[in-house]
Amino acid sequence: MKRRERGSRTESGSTTGRSPVPGRERGQHETTPVGSARPAAAPTTADGLGVFLAVLAFGVLALHASRYLPFIADDAFISLRYADRFLHGHGLTWNDGERVEGYSNLLWVLLCSGLGAAGIDLVTAARLLGFAGGAATVAALAWAFAPASAGGALPALAGTLAIALAAPIAVWTIGGLEGTLVTALLAWAVALTLRLLAPDPSRRAATVSGVLLGLLCITRPDGFVLALGTIAGVMVARRCMPATRPLVLRLAAGPLAFTLAQLTFRLAYYGEWIANSARVKLGFSIAHLGSGLLYLVDGLFGYAPLVLGVALAWGVSRRLRDGRGAMVLPVVVALVWAAYVAVIGGDLFPGRRFLLPLCVLLAFLAAEAVRRAGAARAPAWAWGTLAVLALVFGGLQLADPAAARTRLERWELDGKPVGKFLARAFGDRAPLIAVDPAGAVPYWSRLPAIDMLGLNDRWLAHHPPPGFGSGRLGHELGNGRYVLSRKPDLVLLCLPTGRDTGCFIGGKQLVADPEFQASYRLATYEGDEPFRVRSRIWTRREGGALGIARSPGRVVVPGWQLSANPASVVGLDATGRPAMHATQQTPALLVGLELPAGLWRLAIDSDTQMRVELRDVAHGTVLGRGVDTLTFVHPGGLVDLGVMPVANVLAHVRAVTFTAGP
Repeated sequence: MKRRERGSRTESGSTTGRSPVPGRERGQHETTPVGSARPAAAPTTADGLGVFLAVLAFGVLALHASRYLPFIADDAFISLRYADRFLHGHGLTWNDGERVEGYSNLLWVLLCSGLGAAGIDLVTAARLLGFAGGAATVAALAWAFAPASAGGALPALAGTLAIALAAPIAVWTIGGLEGTLVTALLAWAVALTLRLLAPDPSRRAATVSGVLLGLLCITRPDGFVLALGTIAGVMVARRCMPATRPLVLRLAAGPLAFTLAQLTFRLAYYGEWIANSARVKLGFSIAHLGSGLLYLVDGLFGYAPLVLGVALAWGVSRRLRDGRGAMVLPVVVALVWAAYVAVIGGDLFPGRRFLLPLCVLLAFLAAEAVRRAGAARAPAWAWGTLAVLALVFGGLQLADPAAARTRLERWELDGKPVGKFLARAFGDRAPLIAVDPAGAVPYWSRLPAIDMLGLNDRWLAHHPPPGFGSGRLGHELGNGRYVLSRKPDLVLLCLPTGRDTGCFIGGKQLVADPEFQASYRLATYEGDEPFRVRSRIWTRREGGALGIARSPGRVVVPGWQLSANPASVVGLDATGRPAMHATQQTPALLVGLELPAGLWRLAIDSDTQMRVELRDVAHGTVLGRGVDTLTFVHPGGLVDLGVMPVANVLAHVRAVTFTAGP
């Protein structure tokens, strides 16, 4: 067989020759098409230029991401709770004695745990991993389009800046979840897979790319969708030639192996075929399809200039057959992912998290489009238009309203002072808390918790309400009677600051339940670390870890139960113990305490002298008044109690004890 000459076309549509750089004659400085194998060579000036471009783009990304600090997703703390419990020997669990897979990012949880084991704070670990993922994503684009000269730097510059300016990538670089780990694995997998479009593809590249796609599958379960899209892209780009089959098998080996390994672990450890998080979020319906399509249209509006630029570059280079596969591959993967996002209904997080893979794929398309425009010696007007479109793209990304929302969204941060207060006040009692916001509060408090939205609750995930799939994504589950049957000590509705009424189905059912109203009272708790926040939390009245404790001849009322005055606040006293704050202007009140008939003695545990007044509810009479202690005869039934300091100071009421007899 006659050897082909350098620069001739191959069966795959690529060339083995080098494409001319804009402004240079053929035969001078040339760049290697992204779809061909990169020859091993000693480090050159081009390598240094590529590193410089990667560092420059990462600097832009870091600056861009810093605009959205201190945003961190509440669900990031769910992953960190699993990582924290794993580090402390409790396994990948949500509560002691329960096994439920409420996370959907196994590799991320394990990486955070690894940094935590090295002594790094877990929140800091998540931030560091986010920036590392962003840097790796930029590096993949710089490597894939490594310049051979200053003129050849434009493709790498276009690709890396498309990553650095992308609002979704900037947001999720600091968002605390696995977003940039997904982009990094996908970017390097695509960069290596593009090498498979050469006439003599590297089997090693196919193997490594397969491993990266496998890691992507255990980073997110839907990473398998991206793996399938990549495999399909290779088959389409290589036109399903027989030589493609061994490459596809190597590519597919990694995703299959990692997915089967995780499935085996899931069945053995959790006894489930699919993750609990998938049961909560996946409800296929026309309503979700419609919201998914709107999610895509709205999110991709900001990418219109980039898409137009790619189309323009394709138009001026349409006669080139070289590198068409490098355009086809990202397009196929993007279409597969976009179809998946539409079917599942988009995403509930700010910052367009599910557009992250599309950001990467469009960056590859932008870089390849610029390379093709240079190879085709595009006219000056085309380059000028591309420059304008690039500026418009950057402006739209910086002004993206979904990203701007993260600059205003601060409610997740309130979970830290609330959670840390609960840990300091009640950690030794280990009360069970039922929460709507299942991230920061359970993480910082480390209390056993019921996730009222079902992400970390097996029963709720297996018992969806009627009409599941037509409501707000990820917020459709809930069952008030189930939560009530668990007898939680605390119930936190809606946000870390709490609300009197429910926002979601479970909370609404609870508040409307007469048994709940009879068994729970609202109390205001105040945390002050690292800043001051008050939270309205429903608190169980009788029994449990925090309720009124009864024994023969004795009734102990914890200070936080004196919460009938809405202005009263539960905080920590000087010794760090929880207590109801009371002043002469805001006395602590207890309403409707059941006491048997007989002679009783009342004593107050406080840090100052307290004035006491006790009333019989049935007769509306005063049973007694006193300072610190009170002896009274009660005919039986309900009593109301009010206490305030004798002096005009802030007092801390830790408990009120009723003892029968003289």
